[in-house]
Amino acid sequence: MAKMISPRNLTSSTSLLFPSTHSPTSLHSPRSVGFSTKPISRGRFAAEPGGTSLVAKASSTATAVVPDDIADVLGEVSIFAAAAGQPVKFKDLWDQKEGMAVVALLRHFGCPCCWELAATLKESKEKFDSAGVKLIAVGVGTPDKAQLLAERGMAVVALLRHFGCFFCWEYAEALRESKEKFDLAGVKLIVVGVGTPDKAQVLAERLPFPLDSLYADPDRKAYDILGLYYGFRRTFLNPASAKVFSRWDALKKAMKNYTIKATPDDKSSILQQGGMFVFKGKQLLYARKDEGSGDHAPLDDIFNICCKVPAA
Repeated sequence: MAKMISPRNLTSSTSLLFPSTHSPTSLHSPRSVGFSTKPISRGRFAAEPGGTSLVAKASSTATAVVPDDIADVLGEVSIFAAAAGQPVKFKDLWDQKEGMAVVALLRHFGCPCCWELAATLKESKEKFDSAGVKLIAVGVGTPDKAQLLAERGMAVVALLRHFGCFFCWEYAEALRESKEKFDLAGVKLIVVGVGTPDKAQVLAERLPFPLDSLYADPDRKAYDILGLYYGFRRTFLNPASAKVFSRWDALKKAMKNYTIKATPDDKSSILQQGGMFVFKGKQLLYARKDEGSGDHAPLDDIFNICCKVPAA
């Protein structure tokens, strides 16, 4: 049964704009957003009367005149990567010989108009990526201020039954296939299962599933706090489990590399049911308890809930 929830204080989580699916420590590509804490010198170039540019014509009347060696001059300027806060020079952000880059300089990270522009840039990032163009957004402020813009603070928390449940392997595969969609929406995906970390690694390696999104709860503490169902009848005799037959092909695909070795050593854990929760910061937006084994929340519904929540 699913419920839309009024605000409650639970746990907080974050996720980032312009995410990278390859970093285990952050959903944010460290070279997508940069910061400068110093004002930019205006001695090198200025706006030309009439709105023309020595570099390229633009539809805007606010184009600028810049010298031919601007890439060399700008290349030595250090800004800070949003994810790690480490300094990086402009010349290291893209291929200086053949690469193309769009560099968007925001006013500052607290500017509402810049948040609107950043949201537009995020939506366009995939288009730039497919064209082989690096998108770089820079703003005035410290790394912690940039992270306030980058973070959306939304998380989808999926609690599986246990790592040896073949219905959960099928659901984990569906979650993995949806992860990129959640990443692009600035929503962090967190998947929890009953069992020890070594059991979680079995699922992650054989399914496979990204380890940076997978967590183990061997003592079922989160399950108890959330009041998720537990018991023999729920696990083996609940009518809600019949819906797995409508996903038979997906189940067979997920079972290709299945192994019972992922089952918890504490066999009483196999009677645990899972659930799905959506958070915006500490606010719980959505809660669903699985009625029986294989009774999972439709991911399209979860994604639609995430998209209805304003980014800021």
